[in-house]
Amino acid sequence: MTATQSDSLWTRAFVMLCIVQFLGYAQHFVLQPTIPIYVTHLGASPFVVGLMMASFAAISMLLRPLVAAGPSAGARPE
Repeated sequence: MTATQSDSLWTRAFVMLCIVQFLGYAQHFVLQPTIPIYVTHLGASPFVVGLMMASFAAISMLLRPLVAAGPSAGARPE
């Protein structure tokens, strides 16, 4: 890269990545307060609500590395 050439960070791929990240966090923060209300409405005890929230968090943490590695697993080197 030369001193006169300027590579912009705001490429189409970067903007799409930012949008996808935002939507991923948004869905998590929308579900976090509504799941306990819904499960309680179905008649679950506070213990079951706690189990549901713990399983939601645990599965999110376990699947995040697998989902992140998915697109790059079959990517061709440039």
